[in-house]
Amino acid sequence: MEEQRNFRRWYCSILCTIDVDGVRTPGTVVNLSFNGACVATSVHLPEEGTQLRLDIPHDQGIVSLPATVVHREDNIGVGGRFGLSFDEARERIVGKLMPHFEEYISRE
Repeated sequence: MEEQRNFRRWYCSILCTIDVDGVRTPGTVVNLSFNGACVATSVHLPEEGTQLRLDIPHDQGIVSLPATVVHREDNIGVGGRFGLSFDEARERIVGKLMPHFEEYISRE
């Protein structure tokens, strides 16, 4: 099955915090788009369907994005990667993420 995406995905390495019901854990955003993100972590992965908040620091402050876990890739042991789909209206997501994308576009 061919994967279809509406927005380009930027590969990156951005430290972030994942907040699930007030429990905050560190992670790294390894790719980012206006639809969602892939996050790597060395701690327990949230289950598919889990709603959470992804906090990404930026020079202009913290970007907080409500999201839902849509898939996960467990490592042997603890940790791995999980994919997120953002839960806000597209216009709000674009507005929040533009500072990050402008930074990456200027590097290309």
